[in-house]
Amino acid sequence: MLSGPSYGFYGPGAIASDGTHVWVANGGDVWVANRGTPANSVTELDASNGALVGIFKGPSYGFTLPDAIDSDGTNVWVASSYRNSVTELLASTGALVRVINATSYGFTLPDAIASDGTHVWVANSGDNSVTELNASTGAMVQVLSGSSYGFNVPAAIASDGTHVWVANSGDESITELTIS
Repeated sequence: MLSGPSYGFYGPGAIASDGTHVWVANGGDVWVANRGTPANSVTELDASNGALVGIFKGPSYGFTLPDAIDSDGTNVWVASSYRNSVTELLASTGALVRVINATSYGFTLPDAIASDGTHVWVANSGDNSVTELNASTGAMVQVLSGSSYGFNVPAAIASDGTHVWVANSGDESITELTIS
């Protein structure tokens, strides 16, 4: 078992793996964050042996209390509902690529994120929408919103490159979208 501050685990709330790395979003426990511990971080582990590779601390990476994380092997995507932002990191080094802000991308409490290498899908629980980003450029492709898509407090999202599935915690349903 891997545990504790030596791994940078402070309220781990989300985890993702690309086969080479395991990425942990440390911000899921607001109580820990309010104690003054560094809950605003992402931990990178070696997937083969669990060794600590790095800890990336929030403010310099554009996230606060990161809620969700995913990796497509090239990039790591971190959603922060507290900041209404998505941070993109380079998977090979953890280097900051960009921070995408709510104002121009339609993020409203982004609670979940999924990437298939071509698209990045962000579930926004604050306004019952899903934002689609271009994975290579970070540009917004579209925002899908409201009852026409069946979104009701989207809380989790997954993609296989052909479909996107959105878990709606507001009415205990799943919305399936065809990417094409």
